[in-house]
Parts: sequence; C-alpha cells; structure tokens
Amino acid sequence: MDHHDTDTTSSRRRRASAPVLIALVLGLILATSGGAVAGKQITGKQIKNNSVTGKDIKNKSLGLHDLKLLDVDKLADGILPSGKTVIGGGILSGNAPSDTLYARSYSPLPFKTTVPLSYNNPRSIYYGQTSIAAPGESNTSRCSGSDTNPTASPGTLCVYISGSTTNAGNQSFIFPGANASPDAADSTGFYLGVNTPTTGEVLVRYTWAYTAP
Repeated sequence: MDHHDTDTTSSRRRRASAPVLIALVLGLILATSGGAVAGKQITGKQIKNNSVTGKDIKNKSLGLHDLKLLDVDKLADGILPSGKTVIGGGILSGNAPSDTLYARSYSPLPFKTTVPLSYNNPRSIYYGQTSIAAPGESNTSRCSGSDTNPTASPGTLCVYISGSTTNAGNQSFIFPGANASPDAADSTGFYLGVNTPTTGEVLVRYTWAYTAP
C-alpha cells in the first residue's frame, strides 16, 4: 500500500470531521444556554409598567391575599377606586295640580362615595349648565360636560339636564342624600327638586356623573 495515499486519506477524514465536531459543540452550548434562559425567573423589573393587562391573567387566579387590605375593604364597601368615573341617569315625572308644587326625584347611587356628598362648604354636588337651576346650583367649571357626555371633577357629583317641560321652572335644587340636611344617605344617593310655576305634567330627564377623588 502506498503510504502517501494513506496519509492523504487520513488527513481528509480529519478535515471532514472538524466541522461536524464544531457543530456538535455548538449544539451542546446552545442547548445548555437555552435551558438556562428557560429556567431563569422573570421579575417585575423586567416587565414594563402597565404592559400586563387583565386578559393576560388567568381568570379566578387572584385571591384576596393578592390585594392590599385597604383595597379589599373598599371593594367590600362598594367604594370606587380613585379617579374612577361612574355615569347614570334618572327622570323626575309627575303632575302638578297647582303652581306651588315642589316635585322631587331621588336617585340611588350604585356605589358608595369615598367622602359623603355635601351641599355646604365644601360643596360637592352641582348641576352642569342648565336653565332650570336656581342661582348657585350650577358649577360649569367642575361640571363642564353635557347630558350626552357627562363628566365630573374629582370628588364631585354633576347632574346634567337632558330635557324638561316648561313648568319645571328655573328654581330647581339638588341635594345629597334623601333630605336637604345631612343624613345617612349622603354617600349613597341624591335628589333634585323643582318648584313648578304652572299646573300640569312636569317632566325632567337628567344624566349624572361622579368621579372618585
């Protein structure tokens, strides 16, 4: 046998085996590093703020132990989180047999305000722009919305008239709770009242908005 040919063949085999060996080593390195990355724990520092939404969390996977005790108490009491706005509406309807009728409409709230609503200083319940409100009952800076887009500044309940009959007059008032004076319902409802200047049907439609402070 020609020794030259044998040496040449061995050299070719070594050269052919080198890429295979390199590929095997790289494969082992990648497999090892991949396992390390997969097993590495992701912390809050690696998650961008406000990037995880409710749909990314498994339903019914959170418990009361995942919430602050103060937040749990607020939820149990039906208190809104700060900055949350709730919108609703109501109707005052009736028939005025005389022009001295004072008609009222009570609206319960589907939540409990953080601080009881107040008619006195600091007042926190107003009409928006309307022609039926008595002097001092409207505040267009804190209630700058409309009946189709009701808004309220933080800590304020705003009422917007969406329609009214002529005998609703221009002396309408709005109070927290179920009484003109403070009562236990000041955090759970309000009412509006109109002095009818003429007899007949009285109808007032309104929307309201409340923003938690």
